[in-house]
Amino acid sequence: MLADDVVASYNRVPILTLEERVAMVQACRYVDEVIVAPPLRLTEAWIKEHEIDVVVLETILILIS
Repeated sequence: MLADDVVASYNRVPILTLEERVAMVQACRYVDEVIVAPPLRLTEAWIKEHEIDVVVLETILILIS
């Protein structure tokens, strides 16, 4: 979950706070973990380092194999 200032750098300021957005995503049944304040540009190395299987960008789902 991107930090408010990062989101505001390329989009409008979020209506919900970071904590509220994290709580909403954590409440989803299939979510194991929410990473708070990751880098804006995810690299393959960063994804592997954090053992990430799925990345969700707005409405885009990316499955990492």
